[in-house]
Amino acid sequence: MSEKTIVINIPSVDTWNLTQLRFTCKNKKVKGYTKMSREQLIEEVKRIFADLAKEKANVHKEGVDLDA
Repeated sequence: MSEKTIVINIPSVDTWNLTQLRFTCKNKKVKGYTKMSREQLIEEVKRIFADLAKEKANVHKEGVDLDA
């Protein structure tokens, strides 16, 4: 299997509206997201993306075969 890089262009989280921020937090089961300020939601979504990036890096680092 050949590896291909997929690029997804996502607007900066700082430009997301409250609905988008809350939707993301809801889907990731963030507790208390409904009472968070816009700034808190932005930080939480940035943390979610950072965690996803770390997970991806760990998968590549450990050499996990996703096709197995």
